[in-house]
Amino acid sequence: MSDAMPPFSDKAAQETLLRRMGTDLAEARARLARFEFEAMLRDLRGPDPFGAPARFGARPGHRAGGGPAAARRHETASAPPPLQVPLGSIAWSSDATRLAVLGVHCPDLPDVVLAAALTTVLGQHHRRPFARLVFVCDSFRPVVFLGRYGFATHVLGGESVADAGPWLARRFAISQIRALENAALLWTATG
Repeated sequence: MSDAMPPFSDKAAQETLLRRMGTDLAEARARLARFEFEAMLRDLRGPDPFGAPARFGARPGHRAGGGPAAARRHETASAPPPLQVPLGSIAWSSDATRLAVLGVHCPDLPDVVLAAALTTVLGQHHRRPFARLVFVCDSFRPVVFLGRYGFATHVLGGESVADAGPWLARRFAISQIRALENAALLWTATG
């Protein structure tokens, strides 16, 4: 057919087109992450960021804890491979799988304090992704919010961070758990 586009016969032209498409895709992903980050900031500044959300449904990545007894059962069972931890929709990296998996302890705090702490940590994460984050929450209150932006979560359900650490390391390949408010080291896989 004469209307059909001729196939590329020049290898250099093909490579140039593929590089351009790759660059365009990377730019689009970065713009989408910026859009998601701005939406997250609006949600955090809203009147009830951790209350009933306007949009229900956490994205894949949410994992609820089963408490100490469930963790002990998992210690004796043959461990499945670790879950893939997403980067979150507010950040973009050309190879997120190269980033370490880090637990962030999210305690029960007043909404204003929790929103401010999340704004600080997630702002740094948006500007320069430093890890794939698993939010280790004392309660379910922030889970829907965090899931909305594609973050993995685990609810302690009364269990301590130290007791949950070994199970979280096997489940998510977490190397350490740090405090949300000041990044203090709470647990590390090396002891």
